[in-house]
Formats: sequence, structure tokens, C-alpha cells
Amino acid sequence: MYAYAFINGNPPLGIELPPGIVGSLDWVCGRQISAVVEPGLSPEFIANDDDDAQLIQAVVTHDRVICQLFHQTPVLPLRFGNFWRSPADLLNHLIAHEAEYIQKLTELAPFAEYTLKCTPLEEPNYEISPDARGKNYLLAKKQRYQMQQQFQTAQAAEWENIKQLVAQDYPHIIPGEPQNNQQRLYFLADRSETTLLQERHHYWQQASPRWQVHLGEPLPPYHFV
Repeated sequence: MYAYAFINGNPPLGIELPPGIVGSLDWVCGRQISAVVEPGLSPEFIANDDDDAQLIQAVVTHDRVICQLFHQTPVLPLRFGNFWRSPADLLNHLIAHEAEYIQKLTELAPFAEYTLKCTPLEEPNYEISPDARGKNYLLAKKQRYQMQQQFQTAQAAEWENIKQLVAQDYPHIIPGEPQNNQQRLYFLADRSETTLLQERHHYWQQASPRWQVHLGEPLPPYHFV
């Protein structure tokens, strides 16, 4: 039995379950916490090393299901690949950790997770005049090196400033690992403050002219569960 997410309720009323990885979804309901599960999905399907496309599609579907649930109600998203041996095992787990999950759902209910992707811009091309000769050429090379150093120093300072600016307004923040020279910040913001968040994003970009600052869409709180 494959599990996607935990939700407050037994089961929550009015929640539309989307299609799963291979079939229909269902509920396993504890006393106050319910799990969204896919009973017909086997571990062998996920662990099929011979079909990368199948695995990638399964990961994409896992995230899609959680996001569709998140747009209807607060969720505790589970990582990809969570299987339980039986409904009884999952039910016992929900009952044993009920207080913990209720507290976490209550804390996270008002929030969405956002990703701030910050890509450093390339340095300007400090060209040396083809007419420069002798001492003038050496001086031009020195000046170019100094300008490159100044740009890199200013860019590094801007990145530190971005982190401080975001943390001032959104204390629930986690720095991500750099990916392809791109820096990432994950943070929680109130789901009702989209206009304010857009204004702050615009300010972060203005304060960081040596970076391209991209704000992602609201997501379930993957990094804060």
C-alpha cells in the first residue's frame, strides 16, 4: 500500500482524490488523521530499474497528487516511495503519531512553501583596448582584474543580503544545496499574502542587480515536515 500524504480529518469531507500512479486512490482513516493511499501500487513497480521513464513518471505523479490535495486542504506530504505492508500497519502508525501529526498540521495550515531561485549573472566583459601597449596594457589588465574582483565581491555581498532580507520577513527558511551554480532558499509564507509576497520579491530583485531572482509557485511544505 502506497501513501502520499497525511490530512487532518476522518476523512476530510469534500476532498476530491485525483488519479494515482497506476490506479485509484483511497483513504486509511485513523481517529483524527487520515492517509491518502494507493492500494493497487506495488513496490516492484517503483523499483523497476529497467524503465527510467516509468520511474520519472511515478515521481511526477506523486508530486502532482500531493499538490492537488494541497490546493484543497493542508497536508503533510510524504516523500516518494513510502509503502506500508498493510492498512492495519498504517492505521497503527497514524494512531501512534496522532498528536504529533495534528500539531504539525495545525502549525503548517496557514502556510505554503515557496522556492526562491537565485542565479548569478555573468560578469561584464571588461575589454582591453587593442591599442594598449607596454605599460598601458599591463595597467589595463590590472584594472580589468580589479573590476572582476569588485564584481565578484559585490555579487557575494548581494547574496548574503538576499538571505537576510528574506529571513527578516519569513523566519521559517531553509537554504538549499546549490544546483548548477544556482542558489536556493525554501521558506514558508502565509497563503493569503500573495500580493505582499510579490511586492517583496520585486524589492529583493531590485536590491540584487547582480542576480536573477525567481520566485516559485506555492507548494506543499515539503522541506518543513
